[in-house]
Amino acid sequence: MPKFLIKNESSIYDLPAQIATKVGYLVEPSLNTWHIAEGSTKVILKFENFNLSASVLYGFKSTLIWYLENESLVHTRNLYQRFLSFARYLDRLIDGVSSEDILNYRASLGERNQWKLGSISGFLKRWHAMMLPGIDENVVNLLSELRIKGNVKGEAILTMDPERGPFTELEIQAIHHSLSDRYKSGGITCSDYCLAWLFISIGMRPTQYADMKIIDILASNEQDGSEILIARVPEAKKRVLRRELFLERKISGLMGHIFSVKELLGEKIEDINEAPLFPDLSTKKNSKGFKYHASPQKIGRTIKRVINSLRIISERTGKELFVNATRFRRTLGTRAAEEGLPPLLIAEILGHKDTQNVGVYIEATPAIIKRIDNAVAMKLAPMAQAFKGILISSGSDAVRGDDKSSRICSPQQVGDFRPVGSCGLFGFCGSFAPIACYTCQNFQPWVDAPHEKVLEYLISERERLLGSSDARIAAINDQTILAVAQVVTMCKKQLAHENG
Repeated sequence: MPKFLIKNESSIYDLPAQIATKVGYLVEPSLNTWHIAEGSTKVILKFENFNLSASVLYGFKSTLIWYLENESLVHTRNLYQRFLSFARYLDRLIDGVSSEDILNYRASLGERNQWKLGSISGFLKRWHAMMLPGIDENVVNLLSELRIKGNVKGEAILTMDPERGPFTELEIQAIHHSLSDRYKSGGITCSDYCLAWLFISIGMRPTQYADMKIIDILASNEQDGSEILIARVPEAKKRVLRRELFLERKISGLMGHIFSVKELLGEKIEDINEAPLFPDLSTKKNSKGFKYHASPQKIGRTIKRVINSLRIISERTGKELFVNATRFRRTLGTRAAEEGLPPLLIAEILGHKDTQNVGVYIEATPAIIKRIDNAVAMKLAPMAQAFKGILISSGSDAVRGDDKSSRICSPQQVGDFRPVGSCGLFGFCGSFAPIACYTCQNFQPWVDAPHEKVLEYLISERERLLGSSDARIAAINDQTILAVAQVVTMCKKQLAHENG
C-alpha cells in the first residue's frame, strides 16, 4: 500500500497547535509524524501511512490525542497500530467507517485473530463518543452487539511452546551454565551479564529494566545480619506514570556493574544516583529525567543477543534456543507454579495486580522431565551438549599432566579412588567435584575412566529424590546427567575407533 501525504483541506479540521501527553511531553498534532517519548520509551506515529480523508484524519488524530492525554504512550501506540492494520485491510480512501467495513474485517480475521478487532472496538467507540467525524452510529451499535473473541491467553504456556513458551528445566540450566562460563572467560561484558541474570532471576519486562536507575539498588540487612541488595523495580502495565510505583526484589552481584556505570556517566550527569542502571549513550529525545536511559527495545535486543551468543541447543528441538524477553518471565511463573506456590504469591512475583492471568501457570504441563533413565539420558545428551570440556586419553595428556593434584576422583559415585579426569584450571576452584566438573569447560575426562558408574549414581540419586522431595530438587543435576551421558558416548566412540 503506498504512502499518502496528508494535507489540510479545510480550517474546520484544524488541530491544536500543541498538546501535552499524560507525562507532560509536548506534541504538535498538525505534523504528519509524531515523535513522542515517555520515560525510556520512544514512539513514532506516522500518519502518511494512512489513506484518510481530511475529516477522518481529524477524527483519528483527535482520538489519539485523548489517549495520549489520559492513557499510557504504549497503549496509544498499540491502538494506532491496530487501526493501521484495519486501514490497510480496507485498502481505499477512508472517508468514514461503516458497519459493512467492520463485518468484512471481522470475517477476514478468522476465529483465532478476532481479538484484533476487539482491541480497537473501544477506540472506535471513544472516537464516536467524542462526536468526531468518521464513525457511523451503526458501527457503535454493531460493536456493542458483536461477541468478539479475545486473544487466547496463555496458549504458549499451556502447550510449552518451544519458541514462545517457558524454558524447560534443562534449557534454563544450560543458560545458567553457559552464561557463567562465558562471563568467566571474558566473552560477555559485566553489563550484559547482570542484565541477563536480572531477566532470569526476577523476570521483569524490558520497560522496567529500561526505567531503572542506580538509586533503585538499595543495600539492606537480613535478620541474621548479612547484607543483601534490594532492587526497586518500576511497575509497568498498570497505566500509572513512569516510576510512580515500585516493586521490591532481592538481587545480588550488581555492585561491580554499578561502579562501571558511575565511571561511565560520572561527568555527564549532575546526580550520579539518577543515572540509568543500563545506559545507552546514543539515546536521543528521551523525556525529562531519563537522559541516557536505554530504550525497552534496546534492552530486549540485548538479552536476545547475549543468550543467542551462547549457542545453546534445546533438547526439545535439536536447534538453538529461540530467545525473547517474555520467555524468561513465563519461565519464572511456571517454575513458581511447579513449586506449589499459591496464585496470590505467583501474581506478586510477576508483578500482576490480580490473579486473573495466573491460572494458566498452574494449569500448564510441568516443564520438568519426570523420569530420566539411562536410555533417555543417552538420547538427549547429543542435543543438549552439556559437556564443555575436552576428552583425553589419560592423565599424561592433561593440561596439568605433571600435577597429580589436578586429578579428579569420585569415590562416592564410583566406589573407589580411580580418577575420572583432570582439571585444567590453574587456580582455586570452589565447585563440588566431580558433579560440577562435567559441565565445566576446564574438565578433561579420561577415556578409560568409569564414567558409567557416575551416570548410574546420578540417575539413581535423582530417582531417590523424586520419591522423597519435589521434582525441582530431583532435577537439579539434570544438566550434569546429560553431560556425563555425553562423555560416556564420546568414550565409547573413541575406544571403538582405537580398537577398530
